Amino acid sequence: MKFFSRVSLVAFAYSSIAIAALAQSSPNTYTITGQVIDEFGRGAPGVRVCAIPVVDDRPERGVFCGTSSDDGKFVIREQDAGTFKLMYEKMSEGYVPQRWSFYRHPSIVIPEVTVDDENRSASASVMLGPKSGVLTGRAVDALTSLPLENIQITLCRNAAPTNCFRDTVKSATGTFRVMTSPESFTVRITADGFEDWVANGGSAKQASPFFVASGESLDLFVAMNRKKETEGKAISEAEKSVSTHLPAPIQVAPADFAKLDVFPRATKLEWSPVEGAVCYKLEVDYCQGRGEECISPRPHPLGMKANSPLTDTSFQFNFTGAQPGRWRVWAVDKDGREGFKSPWRLFTYLR
Repeated sequence: MKFFSRVSLVAFAYSSIAIAALAQSSPNTYTITGQVIDEFGRGAPGVRVCAIPVVDDRPERGVFCGTSSDDGKFVIREQDAGTFKLMYEKMSEGYVPQRWSFYRHPSIVIPEVTVDDENRSASASVMLGPKSGVLTGRAVDALTSLPLENIQITLCRNAAPTNCFRDTVKSATGTFRVMTSPESFTVRITADGFEDWVANGGSAKQASPFFVASGESLDLFVAMNRKKETEGKAISEAEKSVSTHLPAPIQVAPADFAKLDVFPRATKLEWSPVEGAVCYKLEVDYCQGRGEECISPRPHPLGMKANSPLTDTSFQFNFTGAQPGRWRVWAVDKDGREGFKSPWRLFTYLR
């Protein structure tokens, strides 16, 4: 099954910014120009347009992008010759990246351009399709009514069940917000320790489809049932007891709200040992925002192995970009009970 996720978008966005900046300073570049046109035939400002190679077997290759001006015109400085699809996005106004086929409207034709040594420049118009709809809601534990702060949402097109989008949403209140397909889609929500939630309680093959019109929204209330193996166990922090569960480890480094100005972004997280712990678990997020705030946290793509039990009191990984990140850690005892989680500790990479 083919999945797309926001993790790939963030890594793609930051790498393309850095590489495009290098391309603009080099005389040996190719130029792709054009105009972004909205549904009324006007130039659309502030739309990001990226040149995606049609054929490219180099995994290290960067993606080059440009942003449209007030009259909708854009310029992309491309480093290599080749044929490229011009994909647009402006998430703030509901235009989801068109490189994700789940979000692509069937009426939209993706323009292609070719640049080479004989034709070092090319031009094309990029037509905006309809905005995406929005699925919002709140997920709670059906037993305790406490919010679920970490869920995974999978949307799949009803007519093409293998064409899906998966997103991880973290919210202390259990709320979620995700853009929807231009066609009908099914919804599946998962969370550790809980049975999967499928729209209207249908099975995996009988999930009831939804449709959200362009620019509209649909709100869901999701009450998730615990798996049998987690019944009677404390899953949330509010259910844990100081007499039964291990205390939270004390975080040592980096300092809270640390500003890190190094590259590569080799990050070492350290904490003090907890008596009675047989291992530790760690949670690492990357964030949007700047400085001392973490907006829209997502699981860090390079720190995923931190989900496995750790026997050391440190963990090292390479952080994803010049942006905020956060982490917390907790101990696990010999009976497999997870102790209290430490507070979130924030750090920010400046470059």
